[in-house]
Parts: sequence; C-alpha cells; structure tokens
Amino acid sequence: MIELNVLLVEDNDDDRYLATRAMKKLSRPVRLEIARDGAEALRRLEGDGTPPAPQLPSLVILDLQLPRLNGSDVLERLRHNPATRELPVVIASSSDHPDELDRCRRLGAAGFIVKPLDAAKLEGLFATLAV
Repeated sequence: MIELNVLLVEDNDDDRYLATRAMKKLSRPVRLEIARDGAEALRRLEGDGTPPAPQLPSLVILDLQLPRLNGSDVLERLRHNPATRELPVVIASSSDHPDELDRCRRLGAAGFIVKPLDAAKLEGLFATLAV
C-alpha cells in the first residue's frame, strides 16, 4: 500500500497530538509532517524560490485559526501559485462559521473536517478524496 504524505498545519498542541494519534490508527501508512502556523506551512510548500522545488505532500490538512497567517489566507495563496494550485487542501476547524467556510469553498478547498480529528473521520476523508 502506498504511503500517504500529509502536511498538518495546526498550532494547538492538543489538536496536533490527537491528529498524530489518529494517523497512527489508519489502515494505510501515513507520513505526517507538521507546520505550526501559516507562514511555516507556506515555507514548506513553496520553498524559498530557489531550485529544487519542494516535494509536495499528497494532502494538506489546514486549520483555519492560525497565528501569523490564518488558514483561509494560506489557502488563497496556495491557489494563486501554479505549483500548488491543484494540491488537495482540507480545512480542519472546530468552527462552522458560514462566511469563513464559504470563502474556503470559493478558494477551492477539497473538503472540510471537524476537529478533533480521529481515525474514522480521516478514513472517511481519504476515501472521499481518493488519495
């Protein structure tokens, strides 16, 4: 079975811990990278502009409420960059604020998942996205 590479962008220690635990329980192998804020995520995904370009993960799970640069702004920047335009980005949030979720839909979020993350939610997400 092919390993799934996931970048989790999450600033909360408890949510990172729960997501990491959930990933270990999945039916397929997952290589998990973590970025603790939006700026760190963009550095990881876009690199510093010099070759070689960074290898992109299979999927990004992006929290909306992040320090330095919030999740919807990260998603907007990813969608404007030709190298990351098609990268599947799933929004993870404990909030269901309609304006923010609508903005993410318009920006091309691949899906939404409610925190805290658990193995059943992640398995369903991966099946839906066929990643």
